[in-house]
Amino acid sequence: SIYYDSSTPHGMVAVDGKDCVFVAIVLPGEATKEETVRRSVVSAQKIGSLVCEKFVDCQEDENGALQNIQFKNTEHFNFGFDIVDQIAEKYPDKLAMLHVDRNKQERRFTFREIKQLLKIRPVLFSGTPCQVDGLYRYLGCRPENLTTCDLVCHGVPSPGVWEDMARSIEKRKGKGLQAVRFRNKVTGWKNSHFTTVYDDGTVDTAPLFSTEYGRAFGRALFLRPSCHCCAYTNLNRPGDFTLGDFWGLKDDELPEQQKKGVSLLLVNTAHGSHIFDKLPLSRQVFPVERAVAGNPRLASPIQQPPDRADFFSAYTLEPFDQVRKAFCGLPPLPVRIASKLLSPEVKEKIRKKLR
Repeated sequence: SIYYDSSTPHGMVAVDGKDCVFVAIVLPGEATKEETVRRSVVSAQKIGSLVCEKFVDCQEDENGALQNIQFKNTEHFNFGFDIVDQIAEKYPDKLAMLHVDRNKQERRFTFREIKQLLKIRPVLFSGTPCQVDGLYRYLGCRPENLTTCDLVCHGVPSPGVWEDMARSIEKRKGKGLQAVRFRNKVTGWKNSHFTTVYDDGTVDTAPLFSTEYGRAFGRALFLRPSCHCCAYTNLNRPGDFTLGDFWGLKDDELPEQQKKGVSLLLVNTAHGSHIFDKLPLSRQVFPVERAVAGNPRLASPIQQPPDRADFFSAYTLEPFDQVRKAFCGLPPLPVRIASKLLSPEVKEKIRKKLR
């Protein structure tokens, strides 16, 4: 067994009474003998409590070496959310929300600031369901003047991969990016465009899933690992409202509205229902089963693609442009035809058959 204690240098400790050799790539730095590091692992004393102590019970000997470890709440534990929630509680000045308006003005809010704002004014908070749930866990209650909207979330992509993709686009175009629109409805709702605006005023636009980034994102190539076991991909939503696209409408259902887009809005709480009744929205009621059929992430997490591990192995070791060409190119012709002809619910049925 291997136990990792991040409060100590190279804090991995072998337990069960067996020796273990840890192999790592160490960048040039201060010369420190290996035995010095080894002694520091068992002799270092942690300062204060650790976030992990809420989730594991550890037994150490008089020298600080781990003898036994017991994991708590393994049935419902989710690293991506539970650990983050505890970090937010322990470090309230961590960033909770980043808002960028139409004029590209950036505003940052910590958990503490949101809590303070709730004391003096109504607050509308929107984000992924894990962000909404994280806010409620930090607050410890559901304040009356807080309204929340969670999103039907495909998954959260790697920010590092996006940064490398953006730099690659700039390098190939020979100019800097000023703005990117991932779901531009320049040709209509059902054919979202990936639009890039450059610092010289020029613009490129193409269907999202015909671009390298759009194709890879669509098949979940570089989502965070926790997205593939997401605890929020169901109808038990944390927000007062759930927002998304109403995919799966038939051609004769709201035909004029489909040109610009039809939103999905789920009302999840009594507070949300009270607000919804006051909103001057054009609305039409559909069975919730229709929403789930067009949005599979309301029923289950997206499956991890078989080449995800290969992608990140290559991404770690090889130049990004080489990785981009190898993993983000066009799929075979039959796959491209099927992706255009099949509805989201049919695609999901096919995926389940292939699992």
